[in-house]
Amino acid sequence: MKWILFDKDGTLIHFDRSWMKIGLQLVDDFMTQYESAIGDVTEAYKRLGIVNNEIQQGTVMASGSLDEIINAFDNIAGQDVSSWAQQRSQTLVDQRVPENVWVEGVDQTVKALHQKGYKLGIVTSDTKKGVEQFLTDTNMHKYFDVVISTEANAVEKPKPDVLIYLECDYNDVIERIKQRGRQMEIDTDPAYWQKLFQRYDNWVSEFNACPVVRVNINEYDLHDDPDSLDGVINKIKTVIDTYRNVDQRQH
Repeated sequence: MKWILFDKDGTLIHFDRSWMKIGLQLVDDFMTQYESAIGDVTEAYKRLGIVNNEIQQGTVMASGSLDEIINAFDNIAGQDVSSWAQQRSQTLVDQRVPENVWVEGVDQTVKALHQKGYKLGIVTSDTKKGVEQFLTDTNMHKYFDVVISTEANAVEKPKPDVLIYLECDYNDVIERIKQRGRQMEIDTDPAYWQKLFQRYDNWVSEFNACPVVRVNINEYDLHDDPDSLDGVINKIKTVIDTYRNVDQRQH
């Protein structure tokens, strides 16, 4: 096996709330910059999905797509604000102070995989600077061999041998959200989680760029039985070996 690639936000670490702070600040700056063109500022905040200084799930600001956000800004201001929005967004990103909190047990998993000889990488929509800050803050530089970030000069993403999809029943998802104890998630309308759960399930069912290994999160226990991960790794290795026998790429 050449590589195991990890997404950063939501996989290695809990969602970094510094991105939410950037979104809120960008909207505040937009309201100030184009106040005369906006008119009803309160209504504009609602249209963007911000209520009581919180970004609401399923809204434009929650999408994380700068293109969608700029399009919404254009509609609200009645003019093209793309140049200002792109420049201001980049400034806020450059000034960002990351909040890096490990997903429980993942740091031990990374270290165990590294010790077993696997090469590890990070694939992320974050900037290279942001990833470097994350690795420095967590003292994990030595465990990752490659970082694939948003920069144009970042290494080309390799074609994957396998997609590892962690899954469980919907009720298990809700229970884990409760156990994690983040109030914003607990207070989120269950209909949102149900919809998100179904969208992920539909997406992975149609994914065909490489084989998919579905791993139920109840099949292993990193806290009380770290060796239970060996069965998962062997399962993944079997799929990769089988795939490489029929895929004639250079490995």
